[in-house]
Amino acid sequence: MKYNIEQFSPINGKLLIKPFRQRTRTVETIELDHEKNKDKDPMKDEMETKKVKSKAPYEMQLGEVIATGHPEYPKGSVIVYSVKFVKEFDLFKNTLLLNSHDVMGKYTM
Repeated sequence: MKYNIEQFSPINGKLLIKPFRQRTRTVETIELDHEKNKDKDPMKDEMETKKVKSKAPYEMQLGEVIATGHPEYPKGSVIVYSVKFVKEFDLFKNTLLLNSHDVMGKYTM
């Protein structure tokens, strides 16, 4: 059975959002260099490190409200939210469920 997103209306205080592409940043961390430290004793010898660059997602993301249970965030508005507080909503593909008090603010394009 296929559900229609237009027929879904969340309870008061909940928002169904479609997240935009996840933004990432480059983070530089320091790790042990296992190749150079292969024969060293960590208790006696000084261990060598190396800098490693990796991609990490931002804590705040943008998303579009596609169903609302809160009058302050109408359908179609773009919001800023923390990725910590969202729940995947598997009834509709690529959607997230969020409490309205976890919204950080509106974003105007």
